[in-house]
Amino acid sequence: GGILSVFGSIKADGSSPPHLTTYNYSGGGPGGRILIFAGELTGNGSITSDGGTAYYNHQYDGGGGGGGRIGIHYNSNTYLGAIRAWGGRGFGSTYGGAGTIYLYNRVANYASLKISNNSYSGRETLGVPNDSYELDELLLNSSGSFIIANGESIVLTSSTWDIPSGTLDISSGATFDMPNATAVSGVGGKVYVRAGGVYGSPLLQSLSVVSFYNYDKVSLPQLVAMSSIRFENHGVY
Repeated sequence: GGILSVFGSIKADGSSPPHLTTYNYSGGGPGGRILIFAGELTGNGSITSDGGTAYYNHQYDGGGGGGGRIGIHYNSNTYLGAIRAWGGRGFGSTYGGAGTIYLYNRVANYASLKISNNSYSGRETLGVPNDSYELDELLLNSSGSFIIANGESIVLTSSTWDIPSGTLDISSGATFDMPNATAVSGVGGKVYVRAGGVYGSPLLQSLSVVSFYNYDKVSLPQLVAMSSIRFENHGVY
């Protein structure tokens, strides 16, 4: 690809319903998909795929739209603007789930996935069932919550991983592996391993294990540098 300079806006934001009484419970639309292939990415504008805001009449009656999907493949990146896929505001103080931001440096062969929801609690972001891929960086912050779907397998190749405020949920039949891990940290982050899910890293500072099946055993490797572990709903270790 050539040079893409973004000084304005590239948007695939979800729509918000009109403020009419007949639409009293209408929710916001989901963000769309943005896929960019560029030799060089520059500028300081904005690239967004936010979910739409629900209709409100003294309060937000419908659900907020979920964030969309943004994928950017590039050779060189000097872009300084916003890249965002937040969920929209819905009923009360609830929000739609965050979307995904995938950045791939083709020269360095470096893949990064970011899920962030502007510190607003919303629905989880679901992965792709029966998909398999490698990441060099996984960023879950600002209340970003990611569910690795049934049959989905993710290998995080980095030696370190910080999950400061997000949540990683490994479904039954899903796999999350960190074969090169030497340090995993996160003061407010959580990892949930469902019954039948596989968590392949021996290092975690704070781990929560949830089993929704009575007395199913969740298989985990040896845990090192662990400050707390919690079992819920008959989770067994």
